[in-house]
Amino acid sequence: MYKRTAAAFLATWGAVLLLAACRAAQEPPPAPQLPPSSPAAGPSQSAPEPVPEEEPAWLPSPGPGETTPELFLAARTEEELLRFIDAGWSAVGGPGMERGFASPADIGSEGLMSFFFRTADSLPFYREDIGEDGEERRYCLIPLEAVTRHLDRYFDGYTFRMEDTAWVQDYDPKKQELFSRSFTGWGDSITWKLVGAAAETDKNVIFITADRMDPEDPEKALGTATVRLSFGDGGLKFLSFRYFDGREGPSETALWGTHRQEARFSPR
Repeated sequence: MYKRTAAAFLATWGAVLLLAACRAAQEPPPAPQLPPSSPAAGPSQSAPEPVPEEEPAWLPSPGPGETTPELFLAARTEEELLRFIDAGWSAVGGPGMERGFASPADIGSEGLMSFFFRTADSLPFYREDIGEDGEERRYCLIPLEAVTRHLDRYFDGYTFRMEDTAWVQDYDPKKQELFSRSFTGWGDSITWKLVGAAAETDKNVIFITADRMDPEDPEKALGTATVRLSFGDGGLKFLSFRYFDGREGPSETALWGTHRQEARFSPR
């Protein structure tokens, strides 16, 4: 009797152990736990670089409410007015040039390209890449259309041909693109001092006059320049630019015009 009971107990216990072993084999092992300080695997996530905002035009345009030449002039600073003198000089300030134009038709392609470089924003054209030699390159890639679109904004009746400029050697006529390592027009070494500004109210014309100052003597004027601009719904356009060497040049009245309704303003 005792032997039968012991045998039954051993058989039952063996069955229990076998069942437990089978269940353990069927259950998946627990997932390993990463330490709290361990970073998650995968590439690091960094914030995208901000897209640069388009810079405003270097030459001022009429703002809201500036509906007349007088209002436009009254809202301008001396620095802003001198930019028009600087821009006019950039079109005629190259070696051997006449230092003036009676109309945009008188400006050569070389001067118009200098005007573009002096007054346009270089950021949309700036590029960086690796050249065939493995060296990093920094340059500007300028479509011809961008040049003419900018010139159309400030001139009427001009003629421009990239083939007639010194930049033709870096111009691809098939792609109509200019490759340039610089973005500079004539005028960097010139300092101007504002003389005054005037408006012919019935013609929507603005005159700005400035003295070209001696870099070695800031109080000495080397010459006088006047730029004439048209004022309209499309903004301001260049009509003419005149430069005279020496203060003994034409009188202030000749430079600014003689219209009876002429109005003069002091920059704010």
